[in-house]
Amino acid sequence: MMTRKEMKKAAKRNLKRHYILLVAVCLIAAFLNSEFSGSLNSLELNVQESSGGSSADMGKVAGQQAGAMDVARNLLEGREKEGKELSRKIEKRQIEQSKRESPVLGRSRGVLAQAVNAVTSGSVFVTVIAAVNSLVKSQEITLLIFIILGMFLLIAFWYFVKNMYIVVSRRIFMEGRCYDAVPIQRFLFLLRLKKWMRAAWIMFVEFMYKFFWMFTIVGGIVKTFSYFLVPYIVAENPDMTAREAITLSRRMMKGMGMFFVPSVLCRLVYPRHVDIWAHCRVLFQPV
Repeated sequence: MMTRKEMKKAAKRNLKRHYILLVAVCLIAAFLNSEFSGSLNSLELNVQESSGGSSADMGKVAGQQAGAMDVARNLLEGREKEGKELSRKIEKRQIEQSKRESPVLGRSRGVLAQAVNAVTSGSVFVTVIAAVNSLVKSQEITLLIFIILGMFLLIAFWYFVKNMYIVVSRRIFMEGRCYDAVPIQRFLFLLRLKKWMRAAWIMFVEFMYKFFWMFTIVGGIVKTFSYFLVPYIVAENPDMTAREAITLSRRMMKGMGMFFVPSVLCRLVYPRHVDIWAHCRVLFQPV
């Protein structure tokens, strides 16, 4: 079994060998809010400090820079005329801004330019919401339809992308440990194997297990580390069932609690800190 110093040396070698790839993997996870989202807090703080403006000034700027969501909000609240007028103003402003900043990439002519303007100005919302209103003849039903649609899209994004990206990142980490070169196509290895749906289901089951264990006194903490290896197992064996992956993770983690004490302490002191020790313990132990 590797000591802590040996794990750190192995981790440094692997990081130097795949620095850009591993940083990209973690940044994507942070932006997707899949993992490591606390790493972006410092960036938000720096942006606020560099802006130097008060919250009132920032509110004025945000109000002046209205976007497609403001158009959709006006339409869903029944202010159809204001929404259409705001959409035209946004499109006009964006076309004038593109002519000033980049005349070569202007957005006044061409099919692609019209499509981009329709999305960014919110005119596509005007068309869709007006069509739904004309069909259902009720503003409340239209609002309900779009609320349900929005919830469905959020759940689908979490199920198929956000929750699944954990498995993809673990596969990249493990291949980076074993191989000198990791092709970018490995991000889509589950699609190539036609196992994306199965892996998504396993991660969903694991999430529900941990969710229900949170209602017990210590089950949430214990099971968080008991199921810690599930993404690694799925990344390496996507043919397994959810029960098999969870059972295997529980068996492999049995008796390993003391190795994760630094990770527990790290979470207590820095709740959003990356569990570097826990991941190193998994990635660089002998196979």
